[in-house]
Amino acid sequence: MVRRMILMICLVVVITSCTANISKEETIEYFEYSVPKSRLSEETIEWLENFNALPYSSKIAVSYIPHDLAAALTEIDAHEKNGQAAE
Repeated sequence: MVRRMILMICLVVVITSCTANISKEETIEYFEYSVPKSRLSEETIEWLENFNALPYSSKIAVSYIPHDLAAALTEIDAHEKNGQAAE
């Protein structure tokens, strides 16, 4: 009986951790934003990796933002504003 309980608990833990990993989308940081990598081109992801390696003082001096990153940030802002308006 105890073995069955332990087996069931282990199965629940394994299934839960597998589903949690599937539902998490891989993101990349841009200042305080977490941007889904699926919305960005490989070129932009590489640009962001290089950008994130810069010191903060250099980051704030950069005036260029790749188009797909700008579009993703606009969507994130709109989603956050709609979420705050609903609360």
